[in-house]
Amino acid sequence: MKYLAFDIEAANGYKPYSICSIGVVIADEKLNILSQRNIWINPKTKYDLNGTRKNVGIDLHLDEALLNRSPDFSEVYEEIKGLLTDPEYRVMGHAVESDVHMLNAACKKYSLPCIDFRFICTQLLYKLYTGATEVRALNKIADEMGLTFNFHSSDEDARVSMMTLKYLTEKTGLTPKELLEKYDVRIGENKDFNITRTVSLKENKPKRKKYYHYSKKAREVAAGNDKNGPVSSDAKAAGKNV
Repeated sequence: MKYLAFDIEAANGYKPYSICSIGVVIADEKLNILSQRNIWINPKTKYDLNGTRKNVGIDLHLDEALLNRSPDFSEVYEEIKGLLTDPEYRVMGHAVESDVHMLNAACKKYSLPCIDFRFICTQLLYKLYTGATEVRALNKIADEMGLTFNFHSSDEDARVSMMTLKYLTEKTGLTPKELLEKYDVRIGENKDFNITRTVSLKENKPKRKKYYHYSKKAREVAAGNDKNGPVSSDAKAAGKNV
């Protein structure tokens, strides 16, 4: 099996369908990178990266002239679908559900069928490996791995996502499949515009409720039926047998 990492950038913070680039990185079964490229897309909308507070100051390393002469999403749809649904590839991304959300928004904008595919998230795997309580941004992970890259350039983000998985396999001595098994990770899925998140089933198991077992004497005390007469609340508490 080969691996495909992808990353999507949108040109307008208000419009998730305004995809302007899709970075695609393909690696062999040992996670050695074979190819890296951007699929440039004309978003056909106003460029506004400060549309939301979350996007303020983001540099997507865009060449607007290049994008304006690039095909729109509908013209590259079949190529993207072919890549993401190819059974030869295990598809991944960093915080990948947000990329899938943008992909779905673009499909709906152009009245195109949903691209149904399965995926894993390197951000989740890195969190599970480190035991952190919070996920890390891609640039923070790159710093910890000693990598430099152009953050928010879609092909570079895809490359670091791929390198994250390789880093985890090297540190643990496990294959990607074994990593997923170790952390009991459910593979994510996009189907009919419904996104099933990739999660660790170990992390998401409901906590077991504590059950307390009471002796016959304790039940009588709790019910106020003790033959020795009424008892205080302290005495009732003392009758609990945990």
